[in-house]
Amino acid sequence: MSTMTTTYTGTLVAHLSTGLSCHGEVDIAVAGQLVDDCRAQLDDLALPAGSVFVVDLSGVTFMDSAGLEALLEVQELVEEYDLVCRVRRSSPAVQRIVELAERSEQLAWLDVPSRPGLVSPA
Repeated sequence: MSTMTTTYTGTLVAHLSTGLSCHGEVDIAVAGQLVDDCRAQLDDLALPAGSVFVVDLSGVTFMDSAGLEALLEVQELVEEYDLVCRVRRSSPAVQRIVELAERSEQLAWLDVPSRPGLVSPA
């Protein structure tokens, strides 16, 4: 699958061969579509069981509770495909809503890499 981008009002999502990358706002206006698009992406990718699927939220400038619920749904969806979901959390907007909702323990995080391309489990 080549890189596909989806643009919503205030949000750009890049669907990559090993995950997805969000930029802008992840809120009630895009939450449902994000989950649906991720499902279609996973169908197209047909990754081998156990592969890591990274959800990169480092470019997210705003996330509300609907966006957080969509993130949790995406993680569940990825796991239904027998894949390992990891979330890159380097965006302060994402970290804030996750902490406020006390959902940090429900997500499998990646640390912010010290060098491009290097990711270590949190």
